[in-house]
Amino acid sequence: MRIVVRFAIFAMIFSSFSPTVFGQKKIKCGSETVIVPKHPDKAYKQYAKTTDVKLKATIDIASKVKIGDLDLGTQQQFKELRDKLDNYHAIIETIVKAAVMAYCTTPCDKDVRKRYFDLLDNLNKENTALESLKSQLEKITTSGKIGGTDANQVKSAISKYNSENGEKAFAK
Repeated sequence: MRIVVRFAIFAMIFSSFSPTVFGQKKIKCGSETVIVPKHPDKAYKQYAKTTDVKLKATIDIASKVKIGDLDLGTQQQFKELRDKLDNYHAIIETIVKAAVMAYCTTPCDKDVRKRYFDLLDNLNKENTALESLKSQLEKITTSGKIGGTDANQVKSAISKYNSENGEKAFAK
């Protein structure tokens, strides 16, 4: 049942890309039919690009948060968040490429399919968490609070991001 749900999520995400650009092919795996991209080298770039755009926007907003007025503990948490986002930015394309290529080269392997759909699910969750973090940081930077940035708002944004998915992204 979970594979069917994951396949449905994958199909929704994949169908949003132009079929004329990427194309799909059906592969028979025993009694099952698996749909894979005809051009995985193009498909993975689109997956990575979607996340990368959200990530860059979040990093850009985070760079506008004035942390000089925050206590040292909050400053450290915020710096760790920035480092995490920078590291994530550096590896996202490689992770997605490896998953798409593994899925396309061994589509009949149920474990590979499961890991692939788990990755797509995690990618979707991470994109949602990044969008939420970006929105919270935008509110902090535009609040115009006299006396600098509110440490509680920064802590709340970091905590919410970590609990939504930030700590768990690609853990498996």
